[in-house]
Amino acid sequence: METIDSLRIYVARRGDLPLVLVPDTDNIPSVVEPAPTLIRAEYILQDEATDDRLFQAAQRLEQMGMLLLMQPGVDGPNSRAAGAL
Repeated sequence: METIDSLRIYVARRGDLPLVLVPDTDNIPSVVEPAPTLIRAEYILQDEATDDRLFQAAQRLEQMGMLLLMQPGVDGPNSRAAGAL
């Protein structure tokens, strides 16, 4: 059976600032510079966007929610790509 390496991403806080860390060549988590943008997100379908569902989503965001890691897009500096963490 062939093993596949996976990228581990760690998210920590230093005061109010989030830190993104990835393993270096010695497998020690190191801070990514410049720091990428992290956005806490929750997905709701448009036809399910009732007041109750929006309230529930807001509560989930307070507890955990999904983190989106924003990265430069392949189409140039004005585009961005996001990956869920």
